[in-house]
Amino acid sequence: MITSLIHQLQHYPEALLAAFPPVLQDRLLGVKVSALDGLPLFPYQEGIDSLSRGRWPEATRHESGCLLEIKFRNQPDLLRRGKEGVSRLFLGIRDYPGEWLLDLPLLEMLCKMQDLTPDF
Repeated sequence: MITSLIHQLQHYPEALLAAFPPVLQDRLLGVKVSALDGLPLFPYQEGIDSLSRGRWPEATRHESGCLLEIKFRNQPDLLRRGKEGVSRLFLGIRDYPGEWLLDLPLLEMLCKMQDLTPDF
């Protein structure tokens, strides 16, 4: 899902982002992907490479993330007195291996059995 979002934003002229006004109104100017908070960079390119070979991307094994800088033209309005400008939206994405989320109830159950308190 993260791979798809990044790909759709980076290829916005051909993308189907019907619910995103900057795309609908032809105001999206570009997207930059960078690291987030010292985490390893989300393996976007590996996911795209797998999909282009007709294979589903491998499950993530470690926490990773990315910071998307979405640049778009503002709509002129009465408050700006018709002036157009450029805005940036920063979207931080953290990817956790799905197994972590599935294991939280099990961890809580094990802690109760051992009379411990989980750290989450």
